[in-house]
Formats: sequence, structure tokens, C-alpha cells
Amino acid sequence: MNLSINQSGSSQNCCTVYVGGLATIATPASIRKYFSKCGKVKKVRMAYNPRGEKAGFAYVDFADSRGVETALKIRYPSIEGREIKISLVTG
Repeated sequence: MNLSINQSGSSQNCCTVYVGGLATIATPASIRKYFSKCGKVKKVRMAYNPRGEKAGFAYVDFADSRGVETALKIRYPSIEGREIKISLVTG
């Protein structure tokens, strides 16, 4: 399966989280709003399949590692009424 990530520029992995299990109604704006409580969100990069449909996951780039630390501590995270998975991007 080929997927593309909507991105521009580069990100620092220490400041990026993977967000999985997103509902198809989730938008970059709703994801940004949700994670803005954790810290300054620099960018939201959603994945799309070759047909241009949302792939159900995204990457959230924070301005600093404190945003990542706070995001990883969220208990029972959900966006648009759907439980999501948040994990640290490494490598």
C-alpha cells in the first residue's frame, strides 16, 4: 500500500508524535486544536492513500519536547469521538 504524508519542511523527531486510529472526519485543524493543550503545535501532517483518502494517522510536530511529553501522558485520548493512539516518533 502506497501512502503519502502531507508535509513541507523537516521536523525534529524529538518533537514529533504519531497519532493513529483517527476517524475519517478528523481534520488537521481538529488535530491541531486537540494537541494545542499540550504545547505549541508547529505542524500536523496527515497521511493519505493513493486515491487521496485519509489513511487514519498523522504526525504532530511540536515546538519543543515538552509538548511531546505532555501529549504522551494524555489518558484516554480521543479526537472526534474516536479513541486514538499516541506514540513517540523515533529514528
